[in-house]
Amino acid sequence: MNLYDLSITGENEERVFQHLFDSMPIALMEIKDDRLKFVRCNRAYREYMRMFYHLKIDSERMHQFITQVPKNTSFEAALKECVDTENFVYFDDRFEDGTIAHVVLRLVAKNPVSSAAAFSVAVITITPAS
Repeated sequence: MNLYDLSITGENEERVFQHLFDSMPIALMEIKDDRLKFVRCNRAYREYMRMFYHLKIDSERMHQFITQVPKNTSFEAALKECVDTENFVYFDDRFEDGTIAHVVLRLVAKNPVSSAAAFSVAVITITPAS
């Protein structure tokens, strides 16, 4: 019995656990000039990105995956707040189907020379659409 597999508690109600992961989805990313680069992330975060953003992040080529910071989003606002306050920022990531991901963002480091900033991001909970 795998104690990281939450589906064992659901038996015939697996749909209850469709938005849960084996562990907390966590990533470390670098942002520079509105470009986002994944430095590290766990399997649960890669699954989260696949399920909700339809992005496949290959663990072997993760450093090559660079994208724009999504404009006019709660994520962009949280990034700016995190840089300004240098504190934890909690925000809700809302999806078109009504699902809400509750996320925490933390500034890990700022490089004053290159203007790059490193952040950790963790998906705390996911509230399914009702």
